[in-house]
Amino acid sequence: MRRLFVVISFLFFLAVGFTVDVSAQGFSPVTGQPIVASQTPRAVPQGADLVKYPIKDHRLSVAEIAKYELHPVVLKADVVVLNFVAKNRAFRLDTLKAGTLALADENGNLVYKEDCGNRIVEVKECPKCSPTQAGPTVTPPPTGGNGLAPGSDLMSFLRRLVPSWMRELLKFLLGLILAALLLLLLVGIARAIRDYWNASVPAPAPPLPPAPVPLVAPIRPVAPPPPPVHPGLGAGQRGVNNDLWFGPFQTVTITDRQQDGFHVNVDGRNVATFLQPVRVENAGERGSWVVVTEHN
Repeated sequence: MRRLFVVISFLFFLAVGFTVDVSAQGFSPVTGQPIVASQTPRAVPQGADLVKYPIKDHRLSVAEIAKYELHPVVLKADVVVLNFVAKNRAFRLDTLKAGTLALADENGNLVYKEDCGNRIVEVKECPKCSPTQAGPTVTPPPTGGNGLAPGSDLMSFLRRLVPSWMRELLKFLLGLILAALLLLLLVGIARAIRDYWNASVPAPAPPLPPAPVPLVAPIRPVAPPPPPVHPGLGAGQRGVNNDLWFGPFQTVTITDRQQDGFHVNVDGRNVATFLQPVRVENAGERGSWVVVTEHN
């Protein structure tokens, strides 16, 4: 893992160094377009007062024309000017056709194109020189065996030697290589962090086995005993102490016959004689209960 990380880092920094070298020549390593350092013009033509007449990105309004003390003029002939191109942030040589409407200052110098507001500078025609005023003859610098002037840059020679379509292809492949190297670098960093984390964090303890469940026989519900029924007293019900309650009846008479038991008479009828204790409980307006105590 460490060797892979070192190799990826070396390739990444090598690609970055190559990109910086190409960028230093003034070209983008991916798009191949010239690199613009700022949003201001790279060069100001001689005689162009950009403070008094600044660069505009829109068509001048009537108020702005009055503010700069300009007046419209129609070109009667073709005029060679330096036209500011906002896309390239630079003045480019251009020819305004006859009939073009422009804005000029009080001295008649062309300042803006009226239809778009581009800043323009008129290129004055050079005065003709007599043969005696001609400058010295300029001798071209010598070239080496490779066709380059002494001190020329090797990258410039390669750009002239390699076709443009091949340069674009190489720049595209370079962008892909840079993206792949960056991705590999990020993957290597992520794996290194994961390995470090796994080495520092102790492994979790294995889970404990579940506790044995004791075997318990299912509890079967106990059915309640059936309600008591007496042939003379009828159907009754069981009380809290397992006593048998019959009734209620309007009149209840209980006679204690000692060893013979308890003789019960209800509503004028001789019902039965019970050997277990029998008592009377008040039932209010409904009469009285006959309570027979049962022994378990």
